[in-house]
Amino acid sequence: MLGCGLVPMSPGGLHSQGPDEGPARDDQVVATTKAVLLVEDEPAIALSLGDALREEGLAVATAQNGLEALQLLRNGLRPSVILLDLMMPVMDGASFREAQRRDPRLAAIPVVVLSAGG
Repeated sequence: MLGCGLVPMSPGGLHSQGPDEGPARDDQVVATTKAVLLVEDEPAIALSLGDALREEGLAVATAQNGLEALQLLRNGLRPSVILLDLMMPVMDGASFREAQRRDPRLAAIPVVVLSAGG
């Protein structure tokens, strides 16, 4: 465990068979677990959003700032989407996006920006 609030999931968020999928056949495309990377520095917000996403059946990994998020992604985490706060310490959301877009392995991961800033 990386010590940053990760929920265990298989490498790349892949699984061979889910609870509602029945037996897999050779001609079927294997389904993927929907994984989300939540980048949020406020613990109460991260907890609330993470709980809501998990209730919807999503696997959730969390990072407290953009630098932690980049480390997780560069170590192989491949979420379906990144939920990104803009205002964070260490590395803010805008700096994270710049670094993400420069890395060809990470650039295609969609990002949804969340911010309480006014």
